[in-house]
Amino acid sequence: MVTSPERVLVVGGGAAGTITAVTVLREAAAHPQRPVDVMVVERSPVVGPGLAYGTYETHHLLNNYASRMSAFEDDPEHLVRWCLSRGMRITPHTFLSRRTYGRYLAGLLDDQPIPMGSGLTRLHGEVVDLLDTGTSYRATTADGAVLSADAVVLALGNPPPLTPRSGRVEDARLVPDPWDPDLLDRIGERDRVLLIGTGLTAVDVAVQVSCARPSVRLTAVSRHGLLPLRHLPEPLTSRRPSMERCAPCANCSPRFADASRRGPTGGPSSSRSSRWPTTCGPHSRSRNVTGSTATSSGTGRSRGIAWLR
Repeated sequence: MVTSPERVLVVGGGAAGTITAVTVLREAAAHPQRPVDVMVVERSPVVGPGLAYGTYETHHLLNNYASRMSAFEDDPEHLVRWCLSRGMRITPHTFLSRRTYGRYLAGLLDDQPIPMGSGLTRLHGEVVDLLDTGTSYRATTADGAVLSADAVVLALGNPPPLTPRSGRVEDARLVPDPWDPDLLDRIGERDRVLLIGTGLTAVDVAVQVSCARPSVRLTAVSRHGLLPLRHLPEPLTSRRPSMERCAPCANCSPRFADASRRGPTGGPSSSRSSRWPTTCGPHSRSRNVTGSTATSSGTGRSRGIAWLR
């Protein structure tokens, strides 16, 4: 017996939210007796790229091979086929640009067939309040719209970075948001730039600044002084994976790594690696889910809320 569609509200239309919405629709197609009505609420005009993959910097690369970044765990070559069908000369071991991956994500919902009895709505807006009524959930958007759902997925992405607690830096010299579109406008041709942190975001900023300002001196500092580890090819081969990057970027990583390996007194630090791209992937993120479920009285269907981090 076909029941009324289960209402699924996805708050956040970045990578995690988009992949979740597509997966829910695919599950509904595999089980016609369980239709769904999916709504994705996203602040940006385009659902899919989010902050991570909405960059316009062509030398910002994915942190994993193309064959490991498919939106579908049961179809690991989906992204590779998508690229090849658009004339891109890549291999499963290519590190694609994030901009390319953003286009891939943006087309997922357009390409996903909607099963009979199910529905998909994309809403340009922002959820500012969420209430558990006991039998369902009620979300309120910034413009006052009220949305009801049986299940809610909070795909909110990462919060803004925190300002360092110690040390005082003039506002004109501090860039608290590494994704600030005016970042390069605030850096001179021969400036010295201090990066607080040596993780993936620091790598992105180092590559961006090095390509645009080759004479800038970069120094990175963190509590552990370790750089992200390089991937091993799978399967192991003697061939180096192809890289989709601009020519100057070939020198960015080693130069940044050399600066990072120096400790606060100029001596060596305990860096584990001076190479990247580094470990990351859509399925590792989408599996990091916490939340709760309950059964709505009188409906016999489960309801719940989940946080994707």
